[in-house]
Amino acid sequence: MKTTSLHQIHQSSSLSMDIIALDTATSCIASGGDDNALAFTLLSNSHTSTRGNDATGKATLEDRDFRTIVIPRAHAAALTALKIVNISGTARLYTVNIISAGNDQRVKAWKVQIDLSKTDSTPMSGRPPTTTPQYARLCEVMQVQRLSSAWPSS
Repeated sequence: MKTTSLHQIHQSSSLSMDIIALDTATSCIASGGDDNALAFTLLSNSHTSTRGNDATGKATLEDRDFRTIVIPRAHAAALTALKIVNISGTARLYTVNIISAGNDQRVKAWKVQIDLSKTDSTPMSGRPPTTTPQYARLCEVMQVQRLSSAWPSS
């Protein structure tokens, strides 16, 4: 068995994750970790003309492109649960709603707007530095907004 790709998002443990398909080639993954961070990753098939496929004609792991935005202090403690609760949009513009909860005893609602029409064929893997043109493009593709925050009453 050969490791073909490593895509680290959280500092240590990933505690929660949900995934939803946006179209046949792109999925949105939301994840939370013990680093208090909330991350949104677009997982896309790369252009098959530049990379190989396996014997079945399906895209292999090497044909995938990861684009991630991390919200470092999404919670004041470990983010232990999350759920994608709604998706709406058109063929290239999506709005995804996520609910997250953490050991800080808060529940937060998030909205991610994803504009796939602003993606291009240039691969972007991992966490790009914040000063690169690739990071600027990623911020045009995915925009994250916290909608609300609440905690249970006793």
